[in-house]
Amino acid sequence: FSDSDGNNVNDFNEEELQLLSFVNAYQPEEIRPRPLLKLFIMDYLPAIGDIDAMIKIPRPDEVG
Repeated sequence: FSDSDGNNVNDFNEEELQLLSFVNAYQPEEIRPRPLLKLFIMDYLPAIGDIDAMIKIPRPDEVG
């Protein structure tokens, strides 16, 4: 008997063989993680073209 790496069973001691049997017997638990992002519908769709004349964007240096 050989493992996938080509190692012969005779190359392992009893403790290593027991450990390998645990590794081979392991079956991972299947979980379905919940998504962190939630769907949303935008209330505002930007218009194509110029910014609305009513919107006043303040200057970053707070002058004027």
